[in-house]
Amino acid sequence: KICRALPSRRPMLVLLVHLSRGVASPLAPPRVNDATIAKARAYFALGNRVPQQLGPTNAADLREALSEDFEFVAPLVGPLGKEALIGATASLDLEAAIPDFDARYHDFRIDEDDPNRVWCTMRCRGTHTGTLNFGGIQAEAKSPPVAFESPPEAVSLRFDGAGKLREITTGYPMDRRVGTTGGLGGLFGVLEGIGFPLPPVVTRSCGD
Repeated sequence: KICRALPSRRPMLVLLVHLSRGVASPLAPPRVNDATIAKARAYFALGNRVPQQLGPTNAADLREALSEDFEFVAPLVGPLGKEALIGATASLDLEAAIPDFDARYHDFRIDEDDPNRVWCTMRCRGTHTGTLNFGGIQAEAKSPPVAFESPPEAVSLRFDGAGKLREITTGYPMDRRVGTTGGLGGLFGVLEGIGFPLPPVVTRSCGD
C-alpha cells in the first residue's frame, strides 16, 4: 500500500527538491530589478505635493522624464504622445482639489518577459475639498466634502535604454466591484467618485 501511494506524492517531492536546490519552480518569486523599480518610484515622485499623486504634471518634469516616442495608454484613452500628455495634465492640481489624494502605489515588480518594464498596483483615495479642473470640467467641492476610493488598478512603466520613460499603461481596474468609482479607474474614476461623472460614451465601453 505504501508503494502504491508514492506515485501520487511524486510531484510534491519533485517540487520540494527543486526548491531545496534553488532551482526555478512555479512558486519562484517575481523578478527583482531594484534600479528599474527605483526609476518608476522616482517618476511618480516628480513634483509630488500630495501623499501620492497619480504622476507628474509639471511640463518641465515631463519633458525631462519622457522619451520623444513616449506613449500613454489607458483603457479608453490613448495612445497619447509626449506633448499630448503634457497638454492634458497642465491644469490638473490635485493639491488644490484633493489635498489628501493618495494613489497608494505598491507591489512593484519586473515584467517576467521585459526587464525594462515595471508593474505595480494603485488604489486611489482622497477627499474632494477644492476645485478640480480637468478636461474642461470644473468640479467644485460639495458640502459635506465627498470622499472616494478607487478599485485596485494595474499600472506599468516601460523605460528605454537611456532611462527615459517610453510607455505608461494605467487605469486598468483589477476588480471593478471594489471602491466608490463605479468600477472606473484613473481620473475618470476620481471624477465619478466625487460626483462629477463624464458621459458614459466617454468612460464605458459599449459592452458595459
